[in-house]
Amino acid sequence: MNKFFEYIQPTIVRASFDEELPENIRGRFFINFNVFGIKYFEENYILTENDNNFQYLLLKENAGIFQLEDTLEAEDIVDIPRIYIDITDKFVNDDTNLFKSFVYQASLENAIWAQGIDNFLCGQDYYVNHTLYNYLALVDKLSIADFGCRLPNYLDENGFRTKYWMDLSNEPFKDYTNLDYFNEKNKLLTNTFSEDELNNFYSTFCGLILKHTKISDETHASGNNPVYDLVLRYYANFKNDSGSDAIAMILGSLYSNSTTTQSGCGCNTVFGETTNITNQSCYDLYKQAMATWLKTMLGDIQFYKDWFTIPLGSDLMPNDVLIDNLTTLVKEFLATHELLSFGNYIKAYNDICPKVSYDMNDCNKAIIANYLKVLEYNKNNDLNKNKNKIKLYGEQFGELLPSLQF
Repeated sequence: MNKFFEYIQPTIVRASFDEELPENIRGRFFINFNVFGIKYFEENYILTENDNNFQYLLLKENAGIFQLEDTLEAEDIVDIPRIYIDITDKFVNDDTNLFKSFVYQASLENAIWAQGIDNFLCGQDYYVNHTLYNYLALVDKLSIADFGCRLPNYLDENGFRTKYWMDLSNEPFKDYTNLDYFNEKNKLLTNTFSEDELNNFYSTFCGLILKHTKISDETHASGNNPVYDLVLRYYANFKNDSGSDAIAMILGSLYSNSTTTQSGCGCNTVFGETTNITNQSCYDLYKQAMATWLKTMLGDIQFYKDWFTIPLGSDLMPNDVLIDNLTTLVKEFLATHELLSFGNYIKAYNDICPKVSYDMNDCNKAIIANYLKVLEYNKNNDLNKNKNKIKLYGEQFGELLPSLQF
């Protein structure tokens, strides 16, 4: 994790999708850092804040030298000088004290705020707001008038958030400070799954859950979660794990006939369902159990409460990095127009494939589309009131999922 946390408590801001912003900026999350140590601002402005806890500057009487805006009057509000740090892999994973070095050098030579230092450049790794840019330009601290290194002020002359920044006050993550989370949010803006990832849909799906879940160690060890972890890893690894390898190697070689295999495994039920295992090996039973667990897991509301949320104090907020990744994966997969004419779901058509024809391709795509509703329930924190739908749609999807590889 970046050493950033050792020096300041970050404030997260998000650019809006306003068309006046550069396209590569729209919707991105940034770290807002309030610049300090500039003598001019300290001598000529008073720092205050409004009812929304927005900090801003008021021009003092008889303030010297110049004003940052031609129309600025004494009662007008000036946004404080800020830099907006782009949240990327480069910044989050830096362990070289790069940001600390930048702040130290810029506090000694103010021009560095708008220029940067080696490997931390304005216009690439961070941006300055108009207030800071205008000041540096007016005191000839900018050798090149590079408008690409600035972004709009967060506050206007009335102390209100400008249209270029989104209101995060009602977002569950407004007090969340894990930069990895916001880095993944930024990646979603340009995320597109490769052909291989879509073709290996079931593996990609389970791998995304393992990658992006924020389940705590305590929760991970409770209930069915240890089993769910094994199931996710089994399918993420293309229906393979150390358990299946061991069973195939040891029991498959020592117990070659069906009668001995039945005796050696001692299994005659899977999930309480009577199973005829006369012609099934222990390895086959293991695969069957994994498939049953997968179906159960994806229909289990507790699975989503544990694996699809982020602890935030005593509350849980939806892990929309995970949810949005899965939603994008499902939508992009459906858009590939793969033929899904397999399975035996016609027998339960009215429950499983409502409002579509008896065509198996349409039926299976309807099952996948229904799972998007489960993801939506998670994102909107509407799990409890949709428990029955989650069980239905989740189990249908879980039964189909192992077949989604092409």
